[in-house]
Amino acid sequence: QTATCSFIIAVGVTCACVGTYSSLSGIVQNYAT
Repeated sequence: QTATCSFIIAVGVTCACVGTYSSLSGIVQNYAT
């Protein structure tokens, strides 16, 4: 059960990082153009 919880947290953190990276990439591209 602990492993499952840790896995879910890891997935959530990964998604958060990907989402933040995507948002920053979009903002940078908007300023670059």
